Amino acid sequence: INILDTGGNEIGAVALGQFSDLTNAPNMEILYLVNPYRSFSRAAEDIRQLMEGIQSVGHMEQVTIFCNPNLGAETSEQEILVGYTRLEELLLPLGLRPQGLVIPNWVDKSVFSGLKVPVWCITPCIEYP
Repeated sequence: INILDTGGNEIGAVALGQFSDLTNAPNMEILYLVNPYRSFSRAAEDIRQLMEGIQSVGHMEQVTIFCNPNLGAETSEQEILVGYTRLEELLLPLGLRPQGLVIPNWVDKSVFSGLKVPVWCITPCIEYP
């Protein structure tokens, strides 16, 4: 498994677009992580526009939406559950739903077993240039 974080906007997707022959291969899956706590994820239309813009400039045929309800070091189980539910509601008018959940390693993964989606527990790292 290789994970490339291209920054979450069209600028990063342009760089990824040059590898579209690889990213659109049958053995690849592009995850589109949505943090419902970010200002550009507060409305369904905002999510749709940004996602479609990234897909277009990145030449991505398909993306899989994962929920990443993240408030940094302050993220708790309750905030994750509220964020996941919020994203489900936001995506409903678009005919979409989260296909997975990303959580930080300090929360208990078992809390989310009732969501019926894959839960990926990660160790958040931020590297600045």
